[in-house]
Amino acid sequence: MGYEENNNGLKLLCDVKNILGECPYYKNGDISFVDIIGKKIIVFNKEIKKINFNEKIGSAIPLEDDGFLICAESGLFIYKNNEIKEYKKLKNIIKDGMRINDAKVDGLGRLWFSIMVDDGINEPNGALYCLKNNELLLMQDNVKLGNGLAFSNDFKYFYYIDSILKELYVYDFDLKNCIIKNKKVLHKFDEATPDGMTIDLNDNLFIALWGGGRVEVRSNKTGELLDFIKIPTKLVTSCTFSGVNYDELIITTASLNQNDEYAGKVFKLKTKYKGKKENYYKI
Repeated sequence: MGYEENNNGLKLLCDVKNILGECPYYKNGDISFVDIIGKKIIVFNKEIKKINFNEKIGSAIPLEDDGFLICAESGLFIYKNNEIKEYKKLKNIIKDGMRINDAKVDGLGRLWFSIMVDDGINEPNGALYCLKNNELLLMQDNVKLGNGLAFSNDFKYFYYIDSILKELYVYDFDLKNCIIKNKKVLHKFDEATPDGMTIDLNDNLFIALWGGGRVEVRSNKTGELLDFIKIPTKLVTSCTFSGVNYDELIITTASLNQNDEYAGKVFKLKTKYKGKKENYYKI
């Protein structure tokens, strides 16, 4: 694939070049991610499978059994048995020029997702929602561009990113009652833009830096920089842990307006850190 392993063990995952790669997941040997602008889900396990759609896909979360929950422009869809079916319309909250962006599932199986403006015209103004027993809850309004959701391993804290404000937040989280409160800025980024995020077993936060060409590892308590992983392209979008021992990091990137050969590629790195299985969605 034209890329030799560098000194820190970073490798290309597969021969795919995304326009806007995002939302990596690992499940039973399969590594999946989306190309938002390319309107597709890519699944890799020795071979590459592409699932095409007719809308931009902000996130595709594996289902507990088989398939994906697709978070798209007009709402939520289910991909199962090679078919895509509408799951929930969200036109009451997704206005013209908006779409779902990042999404995660909490410890009780509830879907959390961000709505963002995506038309390049309107003043960015989105929100964070939670789908609880088919009830749609507004969790945070006045979000410019929501990104990078993560839950602490004990589910007592919720972490969230606003990419336009370049801020990483921490909230107190009541898992049972589905409440977030006491929002605090954990870190304010100066140059590059924080994008997708994951968390390891020690609650270290792994944050992809759009424009920064790296993934930063930051303390969940202070926000201080603990480590970083350099990526050979600037637009780094998200990351997740994979592998039998969850000690491999999968990193997605974008190729928007980038001419280097690694833009839009997906990377894999064996790390000294360990994550755990992400929560999947159950219909």
